[in-house]
Amino acid sequence: MRLLRRLAALLGFAGAPALSETLGPVEWLAGQAGEERIARNHGPIDFGTDQLTAIELLLHERGPWSPETFAIPTGPAEFWTLHEPTQQRVAAALLVWSNTPAYCGEEVISGVDGPIAGFMSPAAALHMQKENLRAADGGQGAYVDWVEPQSPETSFARFMTLPGGARFAGFSTGWGDGNYPVVRLRDKHGQTVAIYADFIGNPAKESFILP
Repeated sequence: MRLLRRLAALLGFAGAPALSETLGPVEWLAGQAGEERIARNHGPIDFGTDQLTAIELLLHERGPWSPETFAIPTGPAEFWTLHEPTQQRVAAALLVWSNTPAYCGEEVISGVDGPIAGFMSPAAALHMQKENLRAADGGQGAYVDWVEPQSPETSFARFMTLPGGARFAGFSTGWGDGNYPVVRLRDKHGQTVAIYADFIGNPAKESFILP
């Protein structure tokens, strides 16, 4: 099903209405929630690669593992989060390369798990995996040694840095542990304008926000 949606997006969703003719990615996503969302811009990040992944930061794989990846534009993206206003939980996290109206989109990986997650390069994800394999037991490793000291709060969104200097966008996932969709938004020419992970979705509809 995800492959069919991706093909439809590449073909411009012929015959289907555009997601928006006027709204950029942040505004479009916030408008789909059915309730107030507070948008926060955390600044730019350049991952230095044309491939990205989204992984759980509590990653403790003990066997062979490689991250699911997806293509991204080269150059810096703006890291945004949307928050629900009552408890300031992170409702969605976005990487935005262009504020061009979001015309269509598709899911890019099978989802991201866990109560905390991050957008990072595949090399950074494998760096975390290597540290977890090195650690003596499941209670140590990349999360305890590297991530937790940078994210002491229950709800957070910020840039983090791994030993060696690799930066990534880290965030809590509004509803806690679960599996959350990771979605690409494209403009009418098929170019990627944003990638987002949706955590709270549209509560009234009891559904995630998908193109």
